[in-house]
Amino acid sequence: MLSYTPPHARLFFLLLACITTGCAGGGTSGQQPLLTHQQHDTTHAAALSVDTPRADQVALARKLIDLKHYDVALAQLDQTGKTGAPSAEIFYLAGVCYLAKGELNAAEKMFHASVNIDPGYAPAFNGLGRTAMAGNNTEDALAHFERAVALDPAKADICNNLGFALLQCGHPARAEPVLRRCLAINPDLAVARNNLAVCLGLQHKDQQALELLTETAPGDTARKNMEALRRFRSRETVTREQ
Repeated sequence: MLSYTPPHARLFFLLLACITTGCAGGGTSGQQPLLTHQQHDTTHAAALSVDTPRADQVALARKLIDLKHYDVALAQLDQTGKTGAPSAEIFYLAGVCYLAKGELNAAEKMFHASVNIDPGYAPAFNGLGRTAMAGNNTEDALAHFERAVALDPAKADICNNLGFALLQCGHPARAEPVLRRCLAINPDLAVARNNLAVCLGLQHKDQQALELLTETAPGDTARKNMEALRRFRSRETVTREQ
């Protein structure tokens, strides 16, 4: 998963609160790669001809992304883009590649190209949010995630990312219902459970927070995380009172 590491002390809990990347196709985090038991031959991208159905070419690009072969995936997407009209999905997948490579400007450009083609394409707004978060632009990230959730409220990874951004912007009360909805969609999304635990802890709902932490970590680790959250909460209170 993509972990957001901010420069300021507010996010001491970055080991607990995380953003999900989702799969290449825009689904929820935690899904297995499309190829799980075999090594993909990266030379296969060059072997596909322009006569190969476009859907198959896009599917190959997704598999390459799942296997973290980002440069080969970009080459495949470039070839696929020459076989027909511009596609929001192709630009989105290119943005995923550039974001994974840490090339934030290129990623942002691709995601914007995607939404310019299809303003209702939620994965691209989610990509813009992830890119903004990676660049420490939390307010921009929040706006993009809000747009993505409005377009596709049934995607757990997008709901989690909105909840995460709300936490980063200091709005745990607003984040709570978003994260609860995320877990209602996908109860197995551990990162959302951790984010909700942080959200509850910041609101002094300690018993609920500890129960959630215990579900995703051994008892001692959960208790230590809870104590760290309490210490952070105390420091925040002192800071506000000074």
